[in-house]
Amino acid sequence: PTPSPTETATATATSTETPTSTPTDTPTPTPTPTPTPVPSAPTNLSVSSSCNGNLPKNEVTWNTVAGASSYKIYRNGEVISSGTQTSPYTDNNVTAGQSYLYFARAVNTTGESSDSNSQTVSQNSCASPSPSPS
Repeated sequence: PTPSPTETATATATSTETPTSTPTDTPTPTPTPTPTPVPSAPTNLSVSSSCNGNLPKNEVTWNTVAGASSYKIYRNGEVISSGTQTSPYTDNNVTAGQSYLYFARAVNTTGESSDSNSQTVSQNSCASPSPSPS
C-alpha cells in the first residue's frame, strides 16, 4: 500500500490591528499684525509772535492727534524741530521784520501725516524802547 499524503498545516500570523500613527499638532498660523495707520494731520495750528526781552520768538501750537508719537515742525518748508512731543513749540531763531510760514506733521512708526493747516506770521521788532528824556 502506498501511504497517502498528509496535509501539514502551516500557521500564518495575520495582524488584525490597523497601525495608527502618532498624531502631530497642526501648526496654527500666526496672524499678521495689522499695521499701525499713519496718524492724521495735526489740526488748528496757530502761531503767535512775541518777544523774549528784546529777542523775537514765535510760539507754534496745534491740536495733538491720536496715534502720533511725535511731531515735526516746519518753518518756510524746512524742518526746524523733529521729535517734538507736545504743543507748543517755541521758535527762537527768528528775525524781526521777516515773515514765517509754519505747519506741522504728526509722526509714528508707520510714517508721517499730511501737512497741518499752515499759518504765516510777520515778526515784529522787539527793540527795547528808548528811555524817555527826563
